[in-house]
Amino acid sequence: MVSRLRTIARMGAVLGLLTVLVVGAAAPAAAHVDLAHSNPPDQAHLDESPDVLELVFSASVAPAGNGIQLVDSTGGAVDVSVSQPSEERFLVTPTDPLGAGTYGVLWTVRAGDAHPRSGSIAFSIASTSAPTTNAGTEPQQSAAVPDNSPKAIVVAAAVSPATAPSGDWIARIGRWFAMTGALVAIGALAFAAFALTGTRREVHEAAFWVRRAGLAVIAGSALDAMGTSISLHGSLLTGLSPSALTSTLATSFGFALLLRVAGGVAVLFGAQTVATPLTTVEPAIPDTAPTVDTATGAVATLAPPQTLPIPHRLDIAQSRIALAGIAAVAISYLFDGHTVTATPGWLVRTAGLVHVTAAGVWVGGVLMMGWVLTRRWRRGVPLRAAELAVRFSPVAAVALTAVA
Repeated sequence: MVSRLRTIARMGAVLGLLTVLVVGAAAPAAAHVDLAHSNPPDQAHLDESPDVLELVFSASVAPAGNGIQLVDSTGGAVDVSVSQPSEERFLVTPTDPLGAGTYGVLWTVRAGDAHPRSGSIAFSIASTSAPTTNAGTEPQQSAAVPDNSPKAIVVAAAVSPATAPSGDWIARIGRWFAMTGALVAIGALAFAAFALTGTRREVHEAAFWVRRAGLAVIAGSALDAMGTSISLHGSLLTGLSPSALTSTLATSFGFALLLRVAGGVAVLFGAQTVATPLTTVEPAIPDTAPTVDTATGAVATLAPPQTLPIPHRLDIAQSRIALAGIAAVAISYLFDGHTVTATPGWLVRTAGLVHVTAAGVWVGGVLMMGWVLTRRWRRGVPLRAAELAVRFSPVAAVALTAVA
């Protein structure tokens, strides 16, 4: 028994390590558009007021929330005009020349995936009475410039209640919830259909977790939509208005969410608890052989034969709607996140689809295997861990090969 537990522990450690590697390989998929460079650069010290400020982003963007703002050292807004000569470039022109002090540009934009991105740059302007510096050396900051670093002042202004929408955290929680549900639904259904051979009860419970994963996808997508709308429109009340939600969903991000919700509904109602008995069943075997008493010649009563439970497996043909729902959920990530903005599009989308599907097979499959083994251990029945591992290995190997 001890050796068996050690074998199971080693197998779990290997599977856990491979799971981390597979999911970790998909981590770069979280990348979004960001500020590529600015003029003046962040933390710059200037001798005089700039005529225009420039922000250049890594992909096409549009203003969102509070858009582009120029603030002074107190966090107060400075009058500017903002133009966008190209899809990646913004020009911020102060209405009046800027005096000595510290300033920051706060920006909130959205890319093609509709996810809002916020950030800031800071710079300081020396007073006109500052001593002249030699060429190639950094100008000295005058006493007129506050002691606080430019970035600290900008960050303080950026996190003020007026400019920090709370929807970003709601959207993040929703995205993680939906992604977890997607991974569990993919892996649990694959494991139940191709690796799990157990009792009818185990098959039904596996289908139960597939359906609950579909519910998590629906709930997470709803939170993502609300949080993103709040972030894009700058406040809770405005972001949850029908017009704001409609404009948020009228994007590729909205199409991804609608496709994800539809897939979650299909998984929730399409994962059928149809357990099919396997055709090959081992015969019943007596526990002991008959014995004869040598003194009396009487034959001992045979022990009742050991009844082996008939193994069952989820009938995947009866869950075609759930399969279509899982496909819709996986495809939805092609219209959300970095796959919308990164190039080349065909390669990024193919890699994204493979990563989501393979990570789901691994994460959901390993979780289901651990759950089945735990349930069997609590019931005091044979674990048959090696059999589960052998049956799951081909499915996992295909997923790992696809990622590689």
